Amino acid sequence: MQARKEEPHADRGNYVSVAGGDGTRKLIKNYEETTDKWRSIRELMRKSHIYDADSRLGGGVYHWKSVAAIADE
Repeated sequence: MQARKEEPHADRGNYVSVAGGDGTRKLIKNYEETTDKWRSIRELMRKSHIYDADSRLGGGVYHWKSVAAIADE
């Protein structure tokens, strides 16, 4: 029996600029509203939401099962 070759996992991140106080609330609301969407993607192992209030940047870090999974999404 031949051993199955595992593909390495792949990480990808992105960020967006968030304007002012109202933008922060909108960003958090977006995180909450899209959680189920991301949870339903089988090739996505984990998505971590990130936010830096000082720079007003928010986004996510995505941990995929493979590099091919990124291309499919």
